[in-house]
Amino acid sequence: MRIVFASSVIMPEIYEALAISTNGAVICIEDIRYDAIDGVVEIPMKQREMIEPKKALWGRPIYHGETWVNAILIIRQVVAMEKEVDDILVAECNSRFTVMMGLKIDGYELYLGSAEEVRGKTLCNIYIRVKEFDLEFIDRVQN
Repeated sequence: MRIVFASSVIMPEIYEALAISTNGAVICIEDIRYDAIDGVVEIPMKQREMIEPKKALWGRPIYHGETWVNAILIIRQVVAMEKEVDDILVAECNSRFTVMMGLKIDGYELYLGSAEEVRGKTLCNIYIRVKEFDLEFIDRVQN
């Protein structure tokens, strides 16, 4: 699957597709690449393969299968990126986190947060501010 989106405004359907695609993905903090000069962030991740949706509890569809595949999220037109990483994530989780609820978009800020937490504190938060939306998500990437 490949999602490519470029616009000055985000569309709810694109936002939802990106959130579903990245939900539950595993990201290593050390693999994230940010080129401030070119304004590009690349986030390699492992995610469960996308499948034909199945009905689940409460009628909500399930989009992910059991097989893990490599994927990458590329964000262009980046103005700034901030990572808040707790030492516990580095020490006990080898700098890896599971994306909770997928990529979130609020205005021109994108957010990825970890499912891993301690006493209610999220162990990893990534904030990315963009001028415009220029996003690309590709799964089944070859290493």
